[in-house]
Amino acid sequence: CSLRSLSPFAHAINERRRNSLRPIATLSLPGNSFRPPALSVLTASLLPPDPCPPPDGYSFDLSCCTLGASEVHSFLKALTEQPLNALNLASNSLPTLPPLDKHTIRSLNVSGNASLPLTLLPRNMSAFVASSVPPSDLTGLLAALIDSGSLTSLTLTNASLTDSRTRLLSASLPSLTNLQALNVSHNPCGRSGSTSLFKSLSCVPCLRFLDVSGVAPSLGGAVCLAYLASSHPRLGDLTVRNCALDRTSQCYIAAGVASNRWGTLERVVGFELGAGLR
Repeated sequence: CSLRSLSPFAHAINERRRNSLRPIATLSLPGNSFRPPALSVLTASLLPPDPCPPPDGYSFDLSCCTLGASEVHSFLKALTEQPLNALNLASNSLPTLPPLDKHTIRSLNVSGNASLPLTLLPRNMSAFVASSVPPSDLTGLLAALIDSGSLTSLTLTNASLTDSRTRLLSASLPSLTNLQALNVSHNPCGRSGSTSLFKSLSCVPCLRFLDVSGVAPSLGGAVCLAYLASSHPRLGDLTVRNCALDRTSQCYIAAGVASNRWGTLERVVGFELGAGLR
């Protein structure tokens, strides 16, 4: 987007805000190559803050926009006082992110960027997605996620979670007491890493959705996953696609699902439960 092409759009946003009682809640502009002047015009159209902002905050989709770190910094600086519900910065090849700890962003997606130092994350964040982003400092990232306090959804797919990194994640999971959904699919978690992961998830009281597709556990890991399936009081959705589960592992998991005494586990995806029991 050039300055000339974006100016009419920014003007239309201003007119809409002045003449309507219903605020613009979502702005989706994926795949646009913003130049700094054009992005400044777009940001200016969103200021000053609406007298009646959306109850859940604004949502911005700026994925695949070839934004640089300076453009993102300027954009967020201008929106410091704006409530943000969701911000999608996926696939912008960002080498770094500006500090986000002064912002309130409920859902943040930084998938497909470079190895980011993700240590200063938004306050009260509920959903975080960092697919295909190997965190440069997993310890700092986990500390920031724990400090956010209200995280309910965490997605770290294809994020280079090796055996040691998975054990580090496992040690932090019980501190995420509000976590409801975890997706760590397609990571080289290793046998001991996956075992520690499944053990620690028994201590995450609110967990409802778990996706460990592409994670190949040992037999001991399958036993821990079976125990999780049988004993967790809220787990309702389990996905184990492409986990290279042998017949014995499938038998354990199937038995764990069948013996769930809480009756909450309604959906298992990845293999036919009856196959391992024949």
